[in-house]
Amino acid sequence: MKPRAFARRIAQKPELQHGAHRYDIADYGMTEQQARAPFGDYVTRYDLLEKAA
Repeated sequence: MKPRAFARRIAQKPELQHGAHRYDIADYGMTEQQARAPFGDYVTRYDLLEKAA
């Protein structure tokens, strides 16, 4: 990516200036349900909605 294009990308989406963090919870030997389970009461108490994938 050329420097100007890179600067424009950062200006448009500054949250991505350091790149995106991608991983699979299975890499840690867990299922999505296992990872979310400890936070279930918190999500319910504060009526937090999950974003659609």
